[in-house]
Amino acid sequence: HVVFIDIPIPKIRHLTISKIPNITAHFPTSITFLMRLLHLYSMSKDDDNQKKNDCCTAKRDSCNRSLIVLECSFMSTFSMEKQILCDIQTHYHFLYSLQFLHRINLVNIKGDLVGLAGLLTHLYFYEPGNILFSYIINQELFHSTKSLGDIVIILAYMFTKLPWHLTDEQRQQLLLKRKEKKYNSKLFLPSMSKEFRQMVNEYNQIVKNIYIYYIQDVINKLREKLINQECMLPLSNISFYK
Repeated sequence: HVVFIDIPIPKIRHLTISKIPNITAHFPTSITFLMRLLHLYSMSKDDDNQKKNDCCTAKRDSCNRSLIVLECSFMSTFSMEKQILCDIQTHYHFLYSLQFLHRINLVNIKGDLVGLAGLLTHLYFYEPGNILFSYIINQELFHSTKSLGDIVIILAYMFTKLPWHLTDEQRQQLLLKRKEKKYNSKLFLPSMSKEFRQMVNEYNQIVKNIYIYYIQDVINKLREKLINQECMLPLSNISFYK
C-alpha cells in the first residue's frame, strides 16, 4: 500500500493515473566504471590504527565494494538463469576491459590508473568518446594538427556529434535557408581528416581484437551453463536465437 501525506488531491490524482514510462534495463558496467573502481581501490589508504585491525582496512573495504558490483546484487530478485547469464557476461567484461585498458596504457600491471585515466573517469558520460580521446592524444594527433578549427572538429566528432536523419532535399533546403539568413554557425560537421580517420580505425581494430575473445569466451561458457542462452541479452531478454 502507498500512503500519501500532506499532498494535494490533484497531485495524488496525477501520480496515480499518469502513464508510467517503460524502464529498459541496461548492462550494469562499462569501461569507465571499471576505471572508477580501480581508482577507488588505489586511492584507499590505511592509517596505522586500521593496519592493526586487518578486517576493517580501507583497502579491504574498497575491494569488497568492487566485488559487490561484480556480483550484481540487484539481480537477486531475478530468476537463477538470468543471474547466471548476467554474472558470466559481467565477469568476463571486467576481465577483458582490464586487458583493454592495459593495452592502451591507461592502467599499469598493478591495476593502478596511469596517464589520462584520471581525467577519463570524469568524462564517463561521453564513453566511448573519452577512451578514444585518450588514444588519439597518446598517438600525438593533436601535435600534428596545426589548425585550431581542425582540433575543434575532432573534438566535436567525439563529444558532440548527434545523428540527424534528413533527406537530401531537406538538407539542401535547410542549407539554403541558413545561407539566406546568413547564419555563421554550423549544423553539419565536415568530413573527418585522413589522419583522424586512420587513428579511429586503428582504435576500433584494437577494440575488435580484444573483445572478440570476450564474446567467444562468454558464448562458450553460456553453452556449458545454459542451453540457447548465449543468444539472449541478460536483462532485456531480447533473443537473437533462430
